[in-house]
Amino acid sequence: MIKRLLLLVPALSIGAGICAQSSPQKGRIELLWGWNRDTYSTSDIRFNGTGYDFILYDVRAVDRPMDPALEYLSPTKLTLPQTNLRINWCVAEHYAIGLGFDHMKYVMVQDQTVRVSGTLPPEAPRPIEMDGEQRATLTKDMLTYEHTDGLNYVHARGERRDRLMHITILRLDIMSNVGASAGVLVPRTACRLPGKPLNDDYHLSGFGLGMHAGLRFVFLDRIVLSGEFDGGRIMLPDVRTSADRSDRASQSFWFFEGAAMFGASFNLPCGNRGKSAVER
Repeated sequence: MIKRLLLLVPALSIGAGICAQSSPQKGRIELLWGWNRDTYSTSDIRFNGTGYDFILYDVRAVDRPMDPALEYLSPTKLTLPQTNLRINWCVAEHYAIGLGFDHMKYVMVQDQTVRVSGTLPPEAPRPIEMDGEQRATLTKDMLTYEHTDGLNYVHARGERRDRLMHITILRLDIMSNVGASAGVLVPRTACRLPGKPLNDDYHLSGFGLGMHAGLRFVFLDRIVLSGEFDGGRIMLPDVRTSADRSDRASQSFWFFEGAAMFGASFNLPCGNRGKSAVER
């Protein structure tokens, strides 16, 4: 058994890459689909409308993954989890540009106690004074606030790719990718303030900036598996909080996203054939 493993070492080492090697992906189009998990920094959220204007400080929020995890594989629920869609075009040996749609979910942690300032709606529970500051417990009677359908980041992206290793016997390329993104946020926000009608429409609420890094595994020049970490800043200056157009919220926060995606890579009809090292 040991002798067989030793015989495989040279074969697996053929094409073992360094960053200076060219990737055979130039001119190809990629379609990727996958899922994400997200974490968020605390944020100060301002709510304002007719008769109220207040700020909640250092509000905590989490994502909302599907449970059980096998629900992610259900073909009837593909759009329900926290999902990612990527369309990439490899414009050069080391560079790709593309469009991305990250469907994240942002849920304010219920029943947390936060500092508050300003004028609350008349129907809201009154804050209490603690250590010389006004504090409120965010019960369901006070406020629910979430971007669960979802915190939609629609963005353009660019990245550099380098082939780290080529395993000829498996026709496998292992590649790194590092890049940046910028785009808009179109959340569907579910917010319940006392005495206010629910709004549940998509609304262009702000913009985001991000950076990402990851690893890609390309099998047979066609099948792509990708693991990626993204991080950046989301700014939402214009969130709709009720059916009354005068009711708004604003916030900004840092996000960190881990994503796993799969998909296919193919040639444009008139593009570079993108032959692999094996075909060459």
